[in-house]
Amino acid sequence: MQEKSGSKHHTIKIVLIFVAVLFVLDLSPLGGNTVFYIKWVECGHRPLYTQKGPAFKSGVPYYVEAPNFGLLRQFMPYFCTATQAEKAGYSANPDYFDFPHLSGEEVQTSITKAHGIMGGS
Repeated sequence: MQEKSGSKHHTIKIVLIFVAVLFVLDLSPLGGNTVFYIKWVECGHRPLYTQKGPAFKSGVPYYVEAPNFGLLRQFMPYFCTATQAEKAGYSANPDYFDFPHLSGEEVQTSITKAHGIMGGS
């Protein structure tokens, strides 16, 4: 009886260590799911996430709706609304600057921010 109890505690310890390691990895630059799901709760819906277009194409930083599941999300800016993403300099289109939710002056400010995200190009 004692052996079964000891074996059970050993298994529980291994599982807890495994879960702790996964959680620490998720908080590292390799993870990002915890941050994503916290943002989902904050927004009340699935957030938008950002990407930078490939340099050989346009290189335009843009936003898209985040997938429900991602194994490695890494840390990237998440936004609740398209307007928030556009004001931060992220385009609605990956091929060219497109800020459909902003006014004229806000568009200019966003393009300046986008150039900063692109590395000043």
